[in-house]
Amino acid sequence: MTLLRNCHKFGMANDDALHRCVTEFMLGTCHSGSEHAETLFLFSRPVRMAVGNVEMLPSGSSAEFRIKPMHSCIGDLDVMCVVSNGIAIPHGHTPPTELPANYPGFVGVFEIIESDQPGFVHLKASHTLTKQDNGLYVAEKKENNETVFLKRVATEMARKEEVFQQFANHEVLKNRSVQSLITPAFDPHGPATTFAVFNVESANETYKLTHFQFLHLSIDVVPCMRCQLWPIPASSWPIRHRDHGWPAQKTINEVVSNGCDVVEAAHPLCRQDEWMNEHQWRLSFSRAEVTLLNSWTKVQQIIYHMLRYVLKREVFSKTDDKEQDLPKLSNYHIKTLMLWECEQKPHSWWSAESSLIKLCSSLLQKLSDWVENKHCQHYEPVA
Repeated sequence: MTLLRNCHKFGMANDDALHRCVTEFMLGTCHSGSEHAETLFLFSRPVRMAVGNVEMLPSGSSAEFRIKPMHSCIGDLDVMCVVSNGIAIPHGHTPPTELPANYPGFVGVFEIIESDQPGFVHLKASHTLTKQDNGLYVAEKKENNETVFLKRVATEMARKEEVFQQFANHEVLKNRSVQSLITPAFDPHGPATTFAVFNVESANETYKLTHFQFLHLSIDVVPCMRCQLWPIPASSWPIRHRDHGWPAQKTINEVVSNGCDVVEAAHPLCRQDEWMNEHQWRLSFSRAEVTLLNSWTKVQQIIYHMLRYVLKREVFSKTDDKEQDLPKLSNYHIKTLMLWECEQKPHSWWSAESSLIKLCSSLLQKLSDWVENKHCQHYEPVA
């Protein structure tokens, strides 16, 4: 607060002085490390939990941020729910012989078939895997007279209340004061199922006072199927030329080794097609995004936070409800902008000596240019 009073005292009209004050304030109040609060303990690091026959993988902003800002822009907790009754492989690849311990003795294998829409695919049944006494799986090719594409009901199990109950009772939550506040009430929407983190009625007044900022958080659980290999549509990403050495080769190797996931989602242009709406899936690179964003410097994390916070307050919150069906800017576009600029800009551009306001302004101008030139996929500016 002393810093902000000094800004006012020595002249708020002086842009350079104001920029220095804001930069010092953000660098001083945003602490490294993602220890948000005990409510977010599960998401304070990229930890994975095996819950029954599914893997719970934190994703989104709660897993991506490695700083603790004064005002959080985390609106909910995102969890990838990886089912174990099936696994996806790139088209033409040999099925795996080893799977994680939570996979059962019989697993379906589905080949990823590209669709006409970039990033969206179909899953074609190709093999079955049977676990042997030695722990390895033996693949048997499915012989069908017709091609069988997987409907998205295959991950219905991940939506069931029992999965959330197992999650709430997992050993990671034992002896935590938040456990009794987790409620199993849930609401399916799109590919996700939303669970309320807190049953506010059961929280005592002291807890409401000390944890008021978390009382309305929710958990978005997105069912998905794992692909252990890097997908063919993204084959150029690991090898493309990068002038400024970001991401580092070690990070690239880690991203590729983690593969990707496929989630239940149809392309906006395909949702009116009955077959597409049942059989189209979207490639998810959430694992890659968490790894990449966790490798950012503190300055890059702060700028990402500032962009998200400003746009959330000034753009996203003012969207007209009558325009719900129209394409809109989202956090996805901000993340894409940051990831791209981290490759395009030299490390010195992200210096702590720079004005954070000027850096944010430069990035917002780039985003504006993208929108104007229609470079934001799935976004068309409204005249």
